[in-house]
Amino acid sequence: MASRREFFKLAGVIATGTALASVAGCSAGQSNSAKAAAGEGEGFLVGYQPVSFAKEARVVIVGAGPAGVLCGYETAKAGLSTIIIDRDNVVGGVARYSAGVQNWFGSEIGARERGLLSWEGGMKEQMEAFNQKKNFPELAEKISEYTGKAQDLLADAFDYEWDPMIENYETTWLPKGGLCENSPLFDTIKENLDGIGVEFFFENRVTSLITDETGEVVGVRCVDELTGEITDVKGEYIVLATGGFISDQEMVAKYLPNWTNLGCVITSGNGDGFKLAKTVGIAWDEEAMSIYKNLNAHSEAIFVAQQYGPSLSILQNGRRFMNETSVHAAATGCLACNAGNWWSIWDDTLMNSQNRECILTGGGEIHTCQTVEELAETMNVPLSELQATFDEYKQICATGEDPKFERKLWLQELKPPYYCMNNRPVRYKTMGALKTDINCQCLDEKGNVVPHVFAAGIMGLFDYSCDQVPAYASGMYVGERIAELASA
Repeated sequence: MASRREFFKLAGVIATGTALASVAGCSAGQSNSAKAAAGEGEGFLVGYQPVSFAKEARVVIVGAGPAGVLCGYETAKAGLSTIIIDRDNVVGGVARYSAGVQNWFGSEIGARERGLLSWEGGMKEQMEAFNQKKNFPELAEKISEYTGKAQDLLADAFDYEWDPMIENYETTWLPKGGLCENSPLFDTIKENLDGIGVEFFFENRVTSLITDETGEVVGVRCVDELTGEITDVKGEYIVLATGGFISDQEMVAKYLPNWTNLGCVITSGNGDGFKLAKTVGIAWDEEAMSIYKNLNAHSEAIFVAQQYGPSLSILQNGRRFMNETSVHAAATGCLACNAGNWWSIWDDTLMNSQNRECILTGGGEIHTCQTVEELAETMNVPLSELQATFDEYKQICATGEDPKFERKLWLQELKPPYYCMNNRPVRYKTMGALKTDINCQCLDEKGNVVPHVFAAGIMGLFDYSCDQVPAYASGMYVGERIAELASA
C-alpha cells in the first residue's frame, strides 16, 4: 500500500464511461475535492479514487499477446516478480484467433527438422529489407536475430510442436493441427509461465499510468471490465505490449483515412498503449503509423489457406485480379479495383488438406458446384468471363507461366467439385510504433529515455512482416534487456 507521504499522479486516463473533469491525480489518502478546496490547483475525476497500490511486482506487462508472454517468461526466469495484465481472460491476444502462420528462421529446430542453416532460407531477404525500412536498423537486426531464439524456446523449453512442412514453404510453420489452431500453443505458454511464478491479472483494462512526484512512471491503474473495480499496480519496469490501433475509429480516421468506412475484425486493437504512452511524453512514429498496415478477408476460412494449394480469386466481373498465393494482396487488390468483395474458388486438393478444419469454419458461406456454369450462377458473375478465366488458368498451369500476376506456386488445374466463398475486405492490423532506443526503452520527442517504460511487439516495431513471429522475438528481447538492467 502507498504511504500517505508519497505523492502519485495519474498521467492520463482512458475513458471507460466515467465522466472526466480532468486527468490530474492526487496524493494517496487525500480526496480530490479536498485538494481543490486547499487551492492546490488540482482538478478531479467524477467517481475518481486516490492512488492506492493493491498489487506490486518488479515487472508489470500490459498485454498478454506473443510479446507480453515471452517478455514475462524472460523476466520471471531471471527472478523478477512479474504481473501480466490483459483485457481478455486467456493469453495470446489477437494472435490466439489468427490463422497462426509463423515464418521462423535462424533457429536450431529449423536446422534439425528442415535442414535450414541459421539465417538461410526464404525469410532472410525479407528481414534484411525489414532492417532497411526500420528507422532504427540496429534494433531491427536484434529482433531478426531473436526470431530463431524465440522459436527454439517454444520448441525446446515449452515442448511445442508444429505441423509438418508444406511443400515450397521451408521457413513457414503452421500450428499443430493446421491453420487457426493456436489455442494449444498459448495454453502451453500459459502453463509454463504459471510454473515459474508469473501472475496473470485478466479481464482488466489499464486506463492510466501512475507517476511519482518526479514524473517517473511507477505503476498502472486497471479497471475490471466486468465490475468496474479499480486496482492500482506498482511496478519498477512497465512494458507496453497492447498491439495496434486498428479498431480505434478516431485513430484510423487520422492515420488511415481511406480505411475509415471499412469493417474491422479486431476488437482489441484500440490503441490503448499509444494513448497511455502519450500521457507521459513518449513519442509516436506517426509516419510509420500511416504506412504499415494490413487488410484481411472477413473470415480466415479459405483466405489464408489459398497460399497452400491450387485456387482462384475472382472479382464480380469473373476475372482474376491477384496472385492467389499472396493472400494479403487480395483485400488490398480488391479495393484497388474499386470492388467491395471477391470470390475464392478451390477444389478437393485444398478441401482435404491439413487445413480442412480452418476452411470448414466458413460454414454456410461455402458453396459446392459441379460445373463452371453452376459456379457462375452461384457467384452471379458473367459465365463467358468466368469460362475465359478458367481457360486462361488452364494455359497458365500448362506453361507454368503467369505473366500478369507472376504466380509461381500451385499452378494446378481445378477439378470438380468446385467450392467457392465470397470474401469482403476488413481492417486487420496496424504496424505503427512508439519511438525506442536499442533496449526498447521508450523515448520522448527529444530522444530522451522515459525511465522504466518499454515497448514490445508491434508497439515497438515499424514493420510486422512475419506476422506474430517478430512479436515473440521482441518480447523475448525486451525481457532479457530488463533482466540485464535489473541486475546491473
